[in-house]
Amino acid sequence: MIDDKEVAKICGQELEAAISLAQSSDGGNMQTAIDYSEGRLPANDDPETDENREAVSLDVADMVEAVYAQIAPALEDVGGVQFDAASADDEPDALKESAIVRAMLMDGYAGEGGFVSLSEQIKDALLLRTGILAVWIEKIEDRVPEEWEAVPALALQEIQQPTAQYQEIEDLTTEEADEPAKDGTPLFNVKLTRVNVDKRLCTACVPRENFVTSSITERDLNKHRFCADRIVTSRARLVAEGFKAGEVAKLKRHDPTTYELHLRRRENADEPAQQAAQDATETVELWRCYVMLADGKKSMQASRYRVYFSRDNAVILGKPQKVGRVCYAVGNVMLYPHRLDGISMMDRVGEVQEIKSKALRNWIENSNKVNRPRLAINESIANMSDAMDATNDLIRVTGPGGLEPVPVIDAGPSLSMLLNYADKARSERGGAALDMQASATTQIASNQTAQGIERQYSVKEQLAAMMARTLGETGLRTAFQIAHYLLRTQWGGPLSVKVEGEWIEVDPAQWKPRSGVRIRIGQSDSQRAKRMVSLDAVLQKQIAAMTQGMDGILTDPSRIYNAVYDWSTTAMLSGPERYWIDPKSKQAQQAAQGKAQQAQAQQQAQGDGMRAAMMLEKYKVDAGSFTDLVKVLVNAAIEEAKLTLNVGPLEAAQDVAAQGAQEAQQQGQAALVAGAPKPPGGNGAARPGAPGALQ
Repeated sequence: MIDDKEVAKICGQELEAAISLAQSSDGGNMQTAIDYSEGRLPANDDPETDENREAVSLDVADMVEAVYAQIAPALEDVGGVQFDAASADDEPDALKESAIVRAMLMDGYAGEGGFVSLSEQIKDALLLRTGILAVWIEKIEDRVPEEWEAVPALALQEIQQPTAQYQEIEDLTTEEADEPAKDGTPLFNVKLTRVNVDKRLCTACVPRENFVTSSITERDLNKHRFCADRIVTSRARLVAEGFKAGEVAKLKRHDPTTYELHLRRRENADEPAQQAAQDATETVELWRCYVMLADGKKSMQASRYRVYFSRDNAVILGKPQKVGRVCYAVGNVMLYPHRLDGISMMDRVGEVQEIKSKALRNWIENSNKVNRPRLAINESIANMSDAMDATNDLIRVTGPGGLEPVPVIDAGPSLSMLLNYADKARSERGGAALDMQASATTQIASNQTAQGIERQYSVKEQLAAMMARTLGETGLRTAFQIAHYLLRTQWGGPLSVKVEGEWIEVDPAQWKPRSGVRIRIGQSDSQRAKRMVSLDAVLQKQIAAMTQGMDGILTDPSRIYNAVYDWSTTAMLSGPERYWIDPKSKQAQQAAQGKAQQAQAQQQAQGDGMRAAMMLEKYKVDAGSFTDLVKVLVNAAIEEAKLTLNVGPLEAAQDVAAQGAQEAQQQGQAALVAGAPKPPGGNGAARPGAPGALQ
């Protein structure tokens, strides 16, 4: 690795070349675009001869805001940007990591910037051709010194433990106190510094003029040998981010007038020249450079490093850090082939704004002349002083014909047609976002059908949908890749983040590298409505197939889940997982297993009931047959006793009846245990008149 002085020399040369390239390729376009959006007229207008110069048509600014209003809702699409899974088993992890990155980038959990940064990127892309989003992990240290006196030995370990997440203990010293405790055990004095580290995934839209690169043709910044963004911040902020105070103190004070690409915004009020009253809060200029550095002076191999370089001092701060990729996301809304910069609304409708502004001024001038025409005056019969006094409504004349107005042609109708033509040209060049906003009330008032209005809106939304898709494929794709890379390689520890209303804790270091990203944004409202109707129809047919016994043949629960999940994401509901359960999840599998066990138990209970009923029926038949047999035996024993006058046959018949009653009672009890209903009699005993019930 080359030394720091050589690194500073290389960064200085690359930076000067990149700034020069940016100046030559821009040619004043960015400043002109800002002037047009803020209503400042082109330089060729003469304020001395054009008294209506303040009348400006703000087509560029209006188109930027109207198109942004159509693109911005796409950022809320939950499933709009997702990482590709490597396999079916990896699908849950890919979805989970996509939700975590989105929660940090968009919702601001453990992150900073989010929606505002992305909105600024969109507006920069619409106005200045390209929006640059910087993504990084910020670690701010807050050092809190502590002193403890007369601490028992048992409490030393507890004091030395961190009390917050990501906290570190430094400058720890332990000395035995002069006086021991009352029981003679030693006490200790402890000094330490608690370093609280606030870690956040930060995003910020880099002002377009503050970003330079070594190439204007290559869109992938990872293929550039050099790119950098200009940072203007305070010395205290740099020290809090971990730079050495001695190095920061040597940096020269920032002077905004020295930067070649400085842009005037709102009367140049964005960077005041007046500095702070203290050195710590004074602003300095620093360049965050991603530069390819050779492994040695004679080496033909190079690696990418992140270097913080001071252009004013020609030195680097800290040590160069080797990185795996450039952490800038370049976003465009309209692509220009083979160029880093895209096409802006200024490029598309700037000429229209010039035409409309001139037509508007001419109309105002013509209207003034029509309302207050010039006068032909007969000096012999009219008072010239009265005629020349514009504040006097009365002109004295001595006879008729003293004053005659000079006719002026009213150019209003023709100028109105010109303005309408310019509006049509604006819609053809930059899209119909403004027309849709202005014509909604007119369409409804004209009693057009919903289908007719929808067809018109669908056509007019196509360009805005294309812009949103282009932004997603260029800016959002790269932003998600960078955020995943930074969390995986630089976060360093567990991460607690709220996803879809639930707090989860993960270790990003365990994630696998991901580069594949699916983009599903860019649908207009009418396209989204059509997709929802189609998904509704698919869901109804799936349910019908399931009810007709086609489960596992034509569809299954997982495909029904896909339909309702896609419907929820198309409807832009926050967190489809809050409404639907994935059949492949553990919760769904446990629920399915419980239902299967419940159905099996119910089926077994039904089988046991049928078997018990059969046992009861057999018991009834056997009991009836045995009763008839006992009657025959008893009658025969009675007749025999009458003839022989002997009670022996009666006793034998009674024993047989008692034995049969006992066996019948056992069969009845077995049937009851099996689930059969109790027979008439109440408790399972032999019914009256049965064997064993002889009186």
